Amino acid sequence: MDRSRAARAVLAAGASAYALSVAAASHRPGPRAWGLHLPGFLPPPARFLVMALLFGAALLLVVDLFRAGTPRVEEAPRRRDPRGRSARRSPRTNPFRLPRWSGWLLLLPWAWILWELRLRTFLLGDTTIWLQGIRSGKPNPYSEPLAAATWTGYAWILRALGIPIEASIVGILSILCGAAAAAILWGIATEISPRTGSRAAAFAVLATLGLAQLYFGYIESYPPASVAILSYLWLGLRRARDTDHPLWLAAVFPVAITFHLAALYLAPSYLYLLFRGKQPLLHRAILAVLPLAGVAAILILLGFQPSEWLVSFKIVARAVQPGHDIAVFAKPYTPL
Repeated sequence: MDRSRAARAVLAAGASAYALSVAAASHRPGPRAWGLHLPGFLPPPARFLVMALLFGAALLLVVDLFRAGTPRVEEAPRRRDPRGRSARRSPRTNPFRLPRWSGWLLLLPWAWILWELRLRTFLLGDTTIWLQGIRSGKPNPYSEPLAAATWTGYAWILRALGIPIEASIVGILSILCGAAAAAILWGIATEISPRTGSRAAAFAVLATLGLAQLYFGYIESYPPASVAILSYLWLGLRRARDTDHPLWLAAVFPVAITFHLAALYLAPSYLYLLFRGKQPLLHRAILAVLPLAGVAAILILLGFQPSEWLVSFKIVARAVQPGHDIAVFAKPYTPL
């Protein structure tokens, strides 16, 4: 099985498993399958539509896996004149092309959309808690030390400019994160498909994921943290085809972790990309531990004491102790 077919097999199997998991969890939605049971709370017609789309997408991937291979369409050769030289197009026949930098101008209407459709209520998630912490200048870092420092720095700039710390103004940072995320998503789409048409389709799919909800003035750690994680994904894709030096990936990985400690789940992918490279073994070993040193350095620079590093893990450990309500739904792997 070639790599392309193996990748399609993994994608089809994962999509099928996900669709079945959502269907099983949505049959009797409850607290045990948070994140998978959402269709179960919809009315029957809407639930049927969502599940039909989900299973339809999985079915298309399975069909693509087992369909007969079709030969790749090769690029048509250039016409040659009778003397054997390639015929060149006349400058008059070349289509008009906008300069490359003009694509950045599309961020302006995107930012305008994010602003016009920004949140009007701040009861979602921990927005109110974060807003109070930003106003007081002491947001609780918990497991997001660099995200807390980013919001604190943004609030400091607003105070220095004499701008009041209001929810609508504070939410502009989320919109700026959305503009940065759009640029990074275009880079990811470029890595997925080099062709302009399919690249635009890939970008449209990525830009309309649920991730986009974070950029409509949402005040919490996730907008800046998601930008760091998207940066890691983009550089990881570039590293997968040996475009960039692994040092770039090693530099952005600790940034993503300190934005939110949950980014530690990216460690297996980092090690895979690292050890599949062609650098000497000693260089790869150094690059393997470099993110750990980067995380420690960033946390120390932020004044995040080592005793605070395990606070979030201790909270989880206490949550699953006997007598706590959440212990009813705890699993053996929950503290991890």
